[in-house]
Amino acid sequence: ARATNNLGAIANIRGHRGEALALYQLAVPAYQRLGHLIGLAESLHNMAISFRDLGQFDSADDCERRALDYAREAGGGPLLALAHLGRAELALRTGDAGLAEAAARRAADHFAGLPDQIREADALRVAGAAAVAQGKVDAATEALERALELARAYGSSLIEAEVLSVRATLRRGAGDEAAARADALAAAAIYERIGATAARESVLAWIEGPERLD
Repeated sequence: ARATNNLGAIANIRGHRGEALALYQLAVPAYQRLGHLIGLAESLHNMAISFRDLGQFDSADDCERRALDYAREAGGGPLLALAHLGRAELALRTGDAGLAEAAARRAADHFAGLPDQIREADALRVAGAAAVAQGKVDAATEALERALELARAYGSSLIEAEVLSVRATLRRGAGDEAAARADALAAAAIYERIGATAARESVLAWIEGPERLD
């Protein structure tokens, strides 16, 4: 069950959302047979990410709600914060940036207290992206710089690339096109190295267009 879940995460990073969902849909019943609540929460959270990336927000929200239920049944802790972070990112994607920022900052505080620096970096990325969406330049800058520092210090290339993508949007909005392009190109190089082809193509397209990255 764990191997299937992890293969799904790899497929999602590579942009193969349908393959990822098929793998998670194998992991979930296997975890159910085992009565493994933590595995169920993780797999459902990962399914929510794939649905979110496909723009299927209702399905994503349903998976995150189920992940929250299993995380609570398992005793809460980091998985509960992770599911809340997933719902924060979903709120950002559906236009509620204020809610997204508040929830992501709460998750970041929780992960900082564990400590779990990689998940803290991811939560700060979401908080930074939400601040960008609200035009809160100082708050966005602070969150993204800390997220980038943590991602680099603790070796998360994926989160580093995602943070650079958000910071590129922030810098373009501030009129610093050269810095924005530098961040976007750095993110694209990381995505290429880790096999995240779809994310790389999205960043390269953004360099030539007005779309926001987050």
